[in-house]
Amino acid sequence: MGFYGLIYQNYGAFVGYCIAVLAGVVCATCALKVALKRYFGIDFCMGEQHRRSARVRDLNDAEVAARVLAETEEEEKRKELAQKRAVRRAKMEELLVGVSMTVREE
Repeated sequence: MGFYGLIYQNYGAFVGYCIAVLAGVVCATCALKVALKRYFGIDFCMGEQHRRSARVRDLNDAEVAARVLAETEEEEKRKELAQKRAVRRAKMEELLVGVSMTVREE
């Protein structure tokens, strides 16, 4: 169709054919870009601003992950201390009960 328009000087048909082919190429390129990004994590045609914002986002994600990890470790330490206190308290209560029993026996 496009070459027919070129051969017979039907430039309207040729231009329409070229536009259709270019639109198809653009759509295929966009689909490939989306597929590569979604399934493989490959991102190309990224501008400097997008690269910078992606780096900032990655750094923020890393900072948040580090903060969450630190909070989790701190919470685990608090739980361990609470368990140790509970054990100490139970031992002290046993000792007090034992002492009070010996005092009553006397």
